[in-house]
Amino acid sequence: MKSNNTRSVILRVLFYLLVVFLLVFNLFPFLWAVISSFRPSQELFSTKLIPTALTLSHYAEVFRDPRFMAALGNSIIISGSTVL
Repeated sequence: MKSNNTRSVILRVLFYLLVVFLLVFNLFPFLWAVISSFRPSQELFSTKLIPTALTLSHYAEVFRDPRFMAALGNSIIISGSTVL
C-alpha cells in the first residue's frame, strides 16, 4: 500500500516537472522577443538575458509609420465589428 502511494507521488512530481519544463520551453521565445523589443539597437543581437539599458525608440519608430497606423486601424475596425 505504501509503495503504491510513493509511486503515485513520484509520478505526480515528474508530471509537474514535465509541465513546468514545457511551459518554460514554449514561453521562452515570447519572453525573449518582448525583452529584445526594449533593447537598444546596438544590443539587439546580444546573448545576455537582461539588457543593460531599456528603450522605447523601436516602438516610437513603428508608431510613426503611417502604414502601420493604417494596418492597426483596419485591425481595430475588423476586430471591433466582429465582436459587435
